[in-house]
Amino acid sequence: MSELAAASTLDRSSPLRFLLIEDSTSDRELVRALLEDEFAHGEIEAAADLEQALVMLTDSHFDLVLADLTLPDADGGAVVRAVRDASPQTALMVLTGRVDGTLALWALAEGAQDYLVKGEHDGPRLGDALLRGVQRSRTEQLTHAALVTALEQESESTRRLRELDRAKNEFVETVSHELRTPLSNITGYAELLQDATTLSPHEAGFVDAIARNAARLTSLADDLVLLLGLSADAEEHVPVAVDLRAVVVRAREMVLAGGTASRLDISFDVTERSAFVSGNPGQLERVVLNLMGNAIKFSEDGGSVVCRVRTTESDVLLDVTDTGIGIPPDERSQLFNRFFRGASAHQRAIPGTGLGLHLVSIIVAGHRGDVTVASEVGEGTTFTVRLPRTVRP
Repeated sequence: MSELAAASTLDRSSPLRFLLIEDSTSDRELVRALLEDEFAHGEIEAAADLEQALVMLTDSHFDLVLADLTLPDADGGAVVRAVRDASPQTALMVLTGRVDGTLALWALAEGAQDYLVKGEHDGPRLGDALLRGVQRSRTEQLTHAALVTALEQESESTRRLRELDRAKNEFVETVSHELRTPLSNITGYAELLQDATTLSPHEAGFVDAIARNAARLTSLADDLVLLLGLSADAEEHVPVAVDLRAVVVRAREMVLAGGTASRLDISFDVTERSAFVSGNPGQLERVVLNLMGNAIKFSEDGGSVVCRVRTTESDVLLDVTDTGIGIPPDERSQLFNRFFRGASAHQRAIPGTGLGLHLVSIIVAGHRGDVTVASEVGEGTTFTVRLPRTVRP
């Protein structure tokens, strides 16, 4: 049986202890007699004033206090507050000689379980009322204790999750950092070999594969760091006014240097109006590069990719449109999930980690914007990034 269930199974045979605070001798003796008749195994103690009652509460445990609201040394709220301060876990009910509907609300607000009007309760009704008061008090205490325990457990779980998350971040940051040095060496030596004239075409193909995969690993390490909200140099970035046109111009140089211009028609259409947003220029450049990289990877030879910047009165819009293979409807809702790669990417062995679009969504959301996609299988895809426009500095 649970503690809450046990709290609701009290009856007149339960060994309960009552403290009656009543200055009227006749009322005190009458209530005592009624309680003794109702609770054969109960103990009923009595006090004629508040001072005596507080001493008894300090020295002994009681299941319920039944207190008159008019005592020689205290009155009304002073009685309730004093009893509550002396024994906050004890059930408290009050006695009054007045029939006043507002008194019930006042007594409950001050911490009493209920109130009784003198002369309106015979033995059975008084016994029922006191049992309900004790039961309600115990249930409230057990519920509160269970809530406190649950909150403590949740707090501990949250603390452990934070520690695990911090350890994960430190691990990924360390691994990414340790990867960069050997990858830089591999890339450097591969470039030296690519410049050599003594390699056979077969050997040159091996070197190109080494350089290509080293670049992929370097990009993956950078993506993991960015995914964890870290920068390569662990610096905090403060948002600044960024002209998205300038970001696209810088990205254009990197895209065209990638050697794809020979097989695709790649163009950039940048508005003449200023296109300032508030954010991190490095992260926004990553958005452009990731979207352009995806468009290029999924476009067939002879296709086209267009990167466009346009503005409205309130927003700056970045569109990346390709004439590639398109995205099936059932995959569009998963595009921005971490590590998601569509069936076409697997079937065509198109390289990637499934982090690019996930990073795009995180960066855009961090800039108070959104990204949407429109696509038709076999006809191409358009990604649109919307960012709040800001005033030119």
